[in-house]
Amino acid sequence: MRARRLLVAAVVAAAAVLVPAPASAGPLSGGPVVVPSDGTMVTSPLTTIVGATYRVTVTGAYSYNGRQHLADCGWWNPETAGDAWFPGGFLQVNGATAECGSQPYTTTHTYTWEQPGTGAPFTFRIADPGGPYDNVGSLVADVVEVRSQGAVDGDCARLTTNDPTADLSVIHVVVSAIATGGAGPALASASCRFFDSGGRLVATVSTAVPGPRAYGTDVVVLPAGEYRSCYYASAFWVMDGASASDSDC
Repeated sequence: MRARRLLVAAVVAAAAVLVPAPASAGPLSGGPVVVPSDGTMVTSPLTTIVGATYRVTVTGAYSYNGRQHLADCGWWNPETAGDAWFPGGFLQVNGATAECGSQPYTTTHTYTWEQPGTGAPFTFRIADPGGPYDNVGSLVADVVEVRSQGAVDGDCARLTTNDPTADLSVIHVVVSAIATGGAGPALASASCRFFDSGGRLVATVSTAVPGPRAYGTDVVVLPAGEYRSCYYASAFWVMDGASASDSDC
């Protein structure tokens, strides 16, 4: 029986390793902001991200005439209406009527809705059609990021060429990872793992540079035989620390 030749090349792996996802952070919020009833425009402390979704909560009521008659985020109590409240829609968010103007009235004067990020802080302003000169009080607005769901799709393609004269398996490997969704830029990476007939890990090929579309190629040279391969892919979104993974291992 012909003696098996030494391996022509050692198992080659890409220099980069999978990038671990950081510890998950809580929802991003810059904290509440006071919206004065004098018509002054204020901005949220949190700069929003295009592609992310934010939950806006507005609470409180203010006097629009300096007396006991009140208005809140989306409703008001006219002077001649007794205790009845009617749609008002005086609060503006980013220059447009706030969505609380189309929500049902609530005695808690608290309204919540979601809207997409703009790449800038949200702006708030109370636009009183009768003028703000006799207004008293304020509203409180809070903007919190609603973590968007991202996903990563990995793949490991292989082409094996056996060399009968050298008793070698030459395996050409393409490994990839594509991150989709989520808020802000994502870093994805993947590895293709090879196991021998005994289930031992004998080779790993990884994507070289993490990114939204990570890609890597390499050649693995092993003793002739059958090898099982599988992939593991992961991604994390740098803005909010969200993570995702994909694997067929």
